[in-house]
Amino acid sequence: MIATPAGLPVAFALANPKIDEREVAIDLFDTDPTLLAGRTGQVLMADKGYASAEFEARLAERGVKSSALPAATNAPGPVPLNSRRCARSSNRSTPP
Repeated sequence: MIATPAGLPVAFALANPKIDEREVAIDLFDTDPTLLAGRTGQVLMADKGYASAEFEARLAERGVKSSALPAATNAPGPVPLNSRRCARSSNRSTPP
């Protein structure tokens, strides 16, 4: 799935689980060129499973920069407050 920074899905594909997700992502961009047309400097935020020199080169051919980190540098750290991964906690206590 490709989504905006706010989380709005703009493209998705259902694929065979045996197909590399990086291939599916490239196919999404190739299938719908309007995703990238006129939008220079796009950044693809992805998890460590997308990190590879070949994938980043294929994205660069399309004018996209990848922010996928290699597994060794994708260590857990503080999550920004504006991140969707940030769990919201409640100070409300439940009655006994």
